[in-house]
Amino acid sequence: MKKLVIAIALSLMMATGTTHAGMKHDHKNMSNGKVDEAMTMIKINNIDKKNRTLNVDHDKIAAFGWSAMTMDLPVSKKVDLDTLKEGQEVMATIKKGRDKKFRIIKIGH
Repeated sequence: MKKLVIAIALSLMMATGTTHAGMKHDHKNMSNGKVDEAMTMIKINNIDKKNRTLNVDHDKIAAFGWSAMTMDLPVSKKVDLDTLKEGQEVMATIKKGRDKKFRIIKIGH
């Protein structure tokens, strides 16, 4: 089932041309204001353990009003970066913190 969801998500991204490969985006001040937390499928492009950030391709996140794109996202201390690998595709929960920054707070369901 998980592979089917990933395949569908990737197919939709390719079919609609909504990826922005090679571009970095900062969503710090972008949100539709309705929700502060959402789940999305991500592909991990790069892991920066020192700065606790992931460069990811993420699906469209309608709850935030975000299109699918490539971006750097900070990662909560609750996420064990040692369990992640570049190229890995996983479900991630992204949350807007009190500091108004979005960060990955959970990997997996």
